[in-house]
Amino acid sequence: MKLRNARYLSHDFIDSLLQEGDIAVDATAGNGHDTLYLAQKVGERGHVYAFDVQQAALDSTKERLAENGIPDERVTLILSGHERMADYVKEPVRCVLFNLGGLPSGDHSVTTRVPTTLAAARITGGVENCTVCRPIRLPFTGSPSAIVSPFFSI
Repeated sequence: MKLRNARYLSHDFIDSLLQEGDIAVDATAGNGHDTLYLAQKVGERGHVYAFDVQQAALDSTKERLAENGIPDERVTLILSGHERMADYVKEPVRCVLFNLGGLPSGDHSVTTRVPTTLAAARITGGVENCTVCRPIRLPFTGSPSAIVSPFFSI
């Protein structure tokens, strides 16, 4: 049996729930892989909000979306921490995806922090119609906190 990595496991989970026309949030845009995936899943009638604290991440995401033919109006790129999600997203959300860590090619002193991520995850618990249990992927760092199921609810 071949084990699949957390990215593919979270996509399998989201594939079963997210539909065209839904609203989704990529809480950690990074290089845009998950933003692209979500934008393709929600289709022309849906929308994705993508958050990151690094402009370089949003620039990379914008480029990836353009290269794959995703129109600008389908995705809102937000230079802000995901803990401020409620300030920007005012409509019912079907899925919030977190991919924790830092931007591989970015400033390694800027990374996801536990307090802001917990605040964001708690916010998603109160997001109207957010029926997905917030798939969260953690890079293994050797710390006990990194050994968490990719699908947990707070």
